[in-house]
Amino acid sequence: WTIEELISEEHLTISGGSLTTAYAYVGGNLILNGSGRMTVTDEIALNNVTLNNSSQFIADGAGQIANYVQNNGTSTFNAASLAFDAIDVRGGTVNYNAALALPSSLLRVAGYTANLNADQGQTLIQVVSGTLNLNLASLTSDIELSGSGVLNVANSTSASGDLTWTGGNIGGGGTLTLAGVLDVSGSNSFGLSNTVLVHANASGLSRIAKSGGYFYLNGTNGILRNSAGASLTIDTTGGNSGTYYSGGTGGTLHNLGTLNKTGTGTFFIYN
Repeated sequence: WTIEELISEEHLTISGGSLTTAYAYVGGNLILNGSGRMTVTDEIALNNVTLNNSSQFIADGAGQIANYVQNNGTSTFNAASLAFDAIDVRGGTVNYNAALALPSSLLRVAGYTANLNADQGQTLIQVVSGTLNLNLASLTSDIELSGSGVLNVANSTSASGDLTWTGGNIGGGGTLTLAGVLDVSGSNSFGLSNTVLVHANASGLSRIAKSGGYFYLNGTNGILRNSAGASLTIDTTGGNSGTYYSGGTGGTLHNLGTLNKTGTGTFFIYN
């Protein structure tokens, strides 16, 4: 169905089919179940929105959503300045195709896939579990990668913020250039998978300070490069650690800048 306006003070549930409207106002609860799909092409004024199953919500227009909950399904946000009072994504996929007006300076990726195609201007992005796909040329946010989180870079992304890395892996086959501070710690094994991480920070604050486990450099393009003019410290105060690979071909630790070693432990470089 395609209509010009959807105006309702009642609850609305869409459990299948497709509804496209230029203007959408729902004062009650809007629930998308099953394979239900809703597209709003112009103006949005929604109260409570919930996505379940394999449903889809596509926002081509701007406006306001009071409370947005995604348990599963796919959300695609194409319009800049679409504002949310609260947003809670628990599963499925979210396509951030424009700079939204999000309610917090924190973007948390836990249990779902986030396709970041436009910088949201967040102070911090946390990737705890699930996957963050960086599909943009530049990013200003700090990043915290931990747990079982996955950070993918398909092409080339320049990040001006800091990267705090205590778990999870970076992949995607592209190149992530980090101008901010790199802080790698933790006792589990994690690292790069066929992806280049270029460290370009000259402050002297960047470090690899793992207390155990390996820093994986997997694949021919699994490269950690300390660029010319940059300074990186290997800190083994917490115990022995080193680079390794979990299978296939090992990658490269490539130093063009200053590489310092501190601590009484040993840092092993395996090939």
